[in-house]
Amino acid sequence: AEDKINVPANGTEAVSTKARGPIIVYNTTNASQNLVATTRFQTPDGLIYRIEKGITVPAQTKDAKGGAVPGQLEIVVVADQPGPKYNLESSDFTIPGFKGSAKFSQFYARSKGPMAGGFTGNQPKVSEADMAKARTTLEEQLLATVATKLKSQVEDHILFDGAIVANFTPEIVSNPARADEAELILRADATGILFNKKELATYLAKQQIVDYKDEPVDIINWDTFKFSLLNKDNNDVNSLEKISFKLEGTGQLVWTFDTNDLKKKLQTAGTSNYKVVFDKYFPMIQVANIVFTPPWIRSIPSDPDKIRVETSISKPWRLAL
Repeated sequence: AEDKINVPANGTEAVSTKARGPIIVYNTTNASQNLVATTRFQTPDGLIYRIEKGITVPAQTKDAKGGAVPGQLEIVVVADQPGPKYNLESSDFTIPGFKGSAKFSQFYARSKGPMAGGFTGNQPKVSEADMAKARTTLEEQLLATVATKLKSQVEDHILFDGAIVANFTPEIVSNPARADEAELILRADATGILFNKKELATYLAKQQIVDYKDEPVDIINWDTFKFSLLNKDNNDVNSLEKISFKLEGTGQLVWTFDTNDLKKKLQTAGTSNYKVVFDKYFPMIQVANIVFTPPWIRSIPSDPDKIRVETSISKPWRLAL
């Protein structure tokens, strides 16, 4: 994602910055691989980029058919030298440190986004206070944009606003319309931490309900929770195996059931003993009524598409976090 804003400028200053951007590192071996900070990644044209922190690239796995799936890890790399020649739209990468060994061909990387921000020369001079204010505004706008895009791509998972971690790349350019203004362009490479809704609801139920017995449950007001990722500044979310977080709010917990399973069991029950189905297999349903339409029909349809299940939640269990 990218956004920009006008900021006051006063003259120019000499600036030298390094390009940076996201890549995905692939591992085609059966063992995970540690890569230390400053490990080099090289393009076919010989440009060198480095990682800023040590990482661990996971081993390859198998898919459902037994085929090999390379282990992969998304990271951010920084150009070895400042300047615009390191700004790239996309590229493949090798790891020069592995040259001469089998690992040279077993490990590789590819761009996930552009390498940007590399510059050497004069640019508009912006005060630290104006820069900080503008950057804060853009970061908030970009995080909101990213959150909207990411949330539209998930269904059975929840993405809390506070569970988005982004790396920002700033660039200052002249405003051709006004000599006393510049444009701050901010690019965001963001990662969202997803939680399986059912698994998280089950975990919370275990923590607070004494007689809970692993029944299927869900929370119907996820959007009211406040999520905080602890030690956010010290975490590289792309290489984390576990995280520490704080979740605040009051959850409305409900017991769920399989609608298709309910339809199948109702089809095998007679009109006089359908209540047995609810008592025996669906104890989470407190009150149930069957309505036939048209009213002269008195049997459950054999076609499941003709059975409509409507639920009404009256008293959800309250989970205070």
